[in-house]
Amino acid sequence: MGTRRAKRTSPLRVKSADPNAPKKLAFWPGALAIALGVPALFWLRFGTVNGYALAVTAFLLLLVLGIEFIPRLNQKYGGELSELKVEPKWYDKLGVVWLLAIPFAPFFGWAQQALAELGPNNYRAILGVRAFLTVVVPVVTMLPLLRYVRGRASAYALLILFTGTAFPISTGYVAAADFVTGAVWQTIEIVQLERVTFLRSASRKTGTIIATLSDGRVLEANSRVVTPHSGLSRALVLVRAGQILAVQ
Repeated sequence: MGTRRAKRTSPLRVKSADPNAPKKLAFWPGALAIALGVPALFWLRFGTVNGYALAVTAFLLLLVLGIEFIPRLNQKYGGELSELKVEPKWYDKLGVVWLLAIPFAPFFGWAQQALAELGPNNYRAILGVRAFLTVVVPVVTMLPLLRYVRGRASAYALLILFTGTAFPISTGYVAAADFVTGAVWQTIEIVQLERVTFLRSASRKTGTIIATLSDGRVLEANSRVVTPHSGLSRALVLVRAGQILAVQ
């Protein structure tokens, strides 16, 4: 009497999915939406895409990149990094300051310059504060973290440190350069003056005046501090920022 052989079946690995789990948004389409959408919103609202718009875009991209890739790097290299012997030092706490400086240094640097109007007598103090917040603080507080750049993840660690430090510097290097060199008296010829509107499609004017020069340069002036006029004049100019502080 024959025996029936049991049919061997290989177990199937079925990927279980929780129907109640929130769906994760695709990363690259979201990053592309930020890169294009934020500057577009600034243009629709203010009619220009300036350095502040690019700074906000860069910060949001930096944030989503960190959320996406840092957990992956920790999962891949976390065990190796935990075995590296690095003796803790008191200045390691500066790493917390570095992390906070990435978003807050550009904001406070911009805020104090926006609230305190630049003039021929105070521009060095205002620019010096912004340069200190956005350039000196990120660089100095980043240096102790270089001790932890070791192992196979060192390239990624350097990339994170470089990107995080470069962001606040990118918002304050112009102020730092003008702080070092100072304002310069120049002979200029203004061929067109235009008052900037608050909204692209509205008639409400701001205190910012755009001065187009005969040599093609475009400078800005704060009408509450200085009143430029068409024609030849002597002007005290912040060369890197392209701002008129005084006229004669």
